[in-house]
Amino acid sequence: VSVELVRFIQARMMEWDNKLFSLRDDGLEVPLKVRTSNLHEELGQVEYIFADKTGTLTQNKMEFVRASIGGRFYDEADESGGIAASRQDSPEVVDFLRVVSLCNTVVPEEREEKEPVYQGESPDEIALVHGMYNNGIILKGRKGTMVILS
Repeated sequence: VSVELVRFIQARMMEWDNKLFSLRDDGLEVPLKVRTSNLHEELGQVEYIFADKTGTLTQNKMEFVRASIGGRFYDEADESGGIAASRQDSPEVVDFLRVVSLCNTVVPEEREEKEPVYQGESPDEIALVHGMYNNGIILKGRKGTMVILS
């Protein structure tokens, strides 16, 4: 219990440090957000950091592009309309979309924008949940052990 308390306090101290932030494209400073309580312990083990500061090479984007469901491949932008068009014909596709939307640690932020903003421990989880949003299964929120989809 005391080790977890120390981790929690260290995480909060990192979040309170005004020098730890990233710049968004619009110039807004976004403060550091600790999403897990044990990864910051490993920061002392880092020897080299490779960075593409401009994002010109990687663009720092992850997107859901393709899935294999029941042995069949679905592309987001194929001529048949992709996964979203197959939802009516295949219960396997609907089950896949629901499971991916449910089995993650992503939390939607409440905003007035039409498209939700998702926060999660990893960019791949956020990309998957956003891909499910594009296919009609929307993660609306989490309350305790309950997950709300629409």
